[in-house]
Amino acid sequence: MLDKLRKYIAPILRFENGFIICFGVLFLFLSIYTIPNYGFTWDATEFVLGDKNFYFLKELNTRYLNFTEDNIDIYKRDDHPDFHRHCKFFMERGSISWPIGTTASSFTKFIFFTKLGIMDPIDAHFLSVPLFVAALLGVLYYFVLKNFGIWQAVIAVVTLVSYPRFWAHLHNNTKDVPSCFMFSLVIILFYYATVRDNYRWYLATAFAWGTALATKANAYFLPFVLIPYFAYVLYSRHRNRERLMSRSALIALLLFPVIGIATMFLLWPYLVTDFPRHLFIHLQYLATRGLEGENSWNLIPVAYAITTMPIPVLVLTILGFTRICLTTIRSKCMDPLHLLLMLWIVVPLLRVSIPRARDFDGIRHWLEIFPAVSVLAGIGGAYLMTELAMAIRSRLPGFHLLLARTLNVYVVRLSVVALYFFPITAWNFNNHPYEITFFNRLIGGLGGAQERNLPEATDYWGSSYRTGMRWLNENAEPGAMLMVGVGEHIVHTVEEIWLRDDIVNIRLLKDPYTNDVRPEVTDAVAAHPREVFLMYVTRTDHYTPYVKILDAKSTPVFEIAVDGGVILKILKIK
Repeated sequence: MLDKLRKYIAPILRFENGFIICFGVLFLFLSIYTIPNYGFTWDATEFVLGDKNFYFLKELNTRYLNFTEDNIDIYKRDDHPDFHRHCKFFMERGSISWPIGTTASSFTKFIFFTKLGIMDPIDAHFLSVPLFVAALLGVLYYFVLKNFGIWQAVIAVVTLVSYPRFWAHLHNNTKDVPSCFMFSLVIILFYYATVRDNYRWYLATAFAWGTALATKANAYFLPFVLIPYFAYVLYSRHRNRERLMSRSALIALLLFPVIGIATMFLLWPYLVTDFPRHLFIHLQYLATRGLEGENSWNLIPVAYAITTMPIPVLVLTILGFTRICLTTIRSKCMDPLHLLLMLWIVVPLLRVSIPRARDFDGIRHWLEIFPAVSVLAGIGGAYLMTELAMAIRSRLPGFHLLLARTLNVYVVRLSVVALYFFPITAWNFNNHPYEITFFNRLIGGLGGAQERNLPEATDYWGSSYRTGMRWLNENAEPGAMLMVGVGEHIVHTVEEIWLRDDIVNIRLLKDPYTNDVRPEVTDAVAAHPREVFLMYVTRTDHYTPYVKILDAKSTPVFEIAVDGGVILKILKIK
């Protein structure tokens, strides 16, 4: 019995396995514990479509695929927002929402809110996101461990989790974070498919790609990563006079697009119903939405990639890139894996930088580059560890070999990880839960970014409204009136569970996705006998003239300041 127990425990006790298990448990605890500090977001009204898909899969009843029908019973509960009433924009536009992320969030809500009753319904929706990231950490860790080494893997996962904006998104972004996971998974699976030349890996990658297509449109650009890499692999094998690939692998590769697209349809009920009309509507949306930008190259994504990267990460990433370049020069050819990492970063950035491409909301539309950035940081960090350890050991020639090895492995290497991790963690701790606003010292923090009018240099997704509502619940007099100046649908959707019942929250805009103010607002404010508040995140490109006037002449009674900038204001206008 003891021998069998040792057989299972021994692998866990090895450092490489023990680390990721302990790190993963700690990550899940901290991320889930802090979910209630983050709020509802701009696009979270997509939850209604996730609920529709979930109940369709649960009951196999096609009535749930009628997105405009009020048929979700849980919306009638007092402790759950009425998504049917508040989320009509997405209910009428099923073509602009992907199912995997929202359906997964509806599953976690069903377990932890509907069945167990231990979480707020919105927080239960968001619980799915840390689970995606936990899976990503495991996949990324073992990928780096097997191909680069233990310390590269440790630094890679530490970098990804501590990255301020990624940490913020993993709490309440149910589409870009799952997309990041699936994008990364497809790349890693395809890498192993080519290395092992095994048809099973190609088939697994095809299914993963289909799932990625049902997660977000970013997956349509995966071929631009995989095809150049695969061509280089074949070229390398040809140059070395090796067999290009097995017959079974070739057949699986030819079936790859068919399997991927079929998988997407199987996972996306909206496309299957009223086919092919819904498919054409979706493709038309992608073509128009993705090409709404200026007809010139856009360097803002590159600027964002650099200025939203913590300085320690930037240093190690540059060091890792330099290490790869030196290795390529010395060997006179590039390792295919190194090329894959470069494509993993460059292709998503090019996608949002080319003429007519549209990019907004900071880094969230290309989160998939950050696992690769983390790998580069891991390569750079491990190289720095080795050089420091060798330098120290060369100056201590009289030390016993065991002591020198201990100094090398445990003191120098752990010190590098600690010194690397500490400043990033300190910033996250001091500015929690507003990590989505992070800018590094190259631009002067958030304050510097706002001074330079960098787009979306604020809480652009409205998560901080949850803090604003808590302030109003504690400080507004009974019967006070509230207007929300930017993204008012965020507050209106959750007011039933997060805002005090007696606070009158009126609509400022004719439509939540336009800037047209309702003409009767001025009369309603004048006629209201109690306090009137205007709350808004400082997303200036969405200010209406009404908000601009009040913002210029009023002093906030409450504001959220982060790193030299202001992300939310509450004005008392009466």
